[in-house]
Amino acid sequence: MTWSQSDVKDGEAHLTVAAAAAGVGKYRAAKQRCARAVMRARIILLADARLDNLSIAQQVGVDDHCVSKWRSRWASQSERLASAEAQSSDQELMTGGSG
Repeated sequence: MTWSQSDVKDGEAHLTVAAAAAGVGKYRAAKQRCARAVMRARIILLADARLDNLSIAQQVGVDDHCVSKWRSRWASQSERLASAEAQSSDQELMTGGSG
């Protein structure tokens, strides 16, 4: 958020309505991103526990199509993620845990 000279009176900063609304909008967007990340994590963890899509959907509060989409995305990337994790572990072993 930027302040203009007109926003500062008598040494105090006064938020304009537009600036306040922009701040609230950014807060809401960040909160929504976090909520979606939590939802995706719950789907992946329940899928890893071998629950079926419908059970996961009911627990998370989404439809089974959403669960299917995230399960597929995770499965398609899991090998790449495992490889990256193994490389990271190997690097830590070679550097004595400092890497």
